Amino acid sequence: MFVSPVIFPLSLVAEKSPALLPFIKANPMTAIIETVRTMFFGGMVDWAGLGYTAIFSVILFIVGLAIFQRVERSFADII
Repeated sequence: MFVSPVIFPLSLVAEKSPALLPFIKANPMTAIIETVRTMFFGGMVDWAGLGYTAIFSVILFIVGLAIFQRVERSFADII
């Protein structure tokens, strides 16, 4: 959450500390936030960033589904 560019634009990070830019771009929420900002203020949408977010979400869903399938039989008895 703290490396999502909610308050500050991504261009400010590129100017002030370019070493942090790869870490901030690795956050999947960055592309979504920057796209919303782009829609309000105009500019080009970063389709590669949105693709990264979509792929990350699908992978996270598959991993979560696999974990759920593995423990599904035992967790109903615990709750």
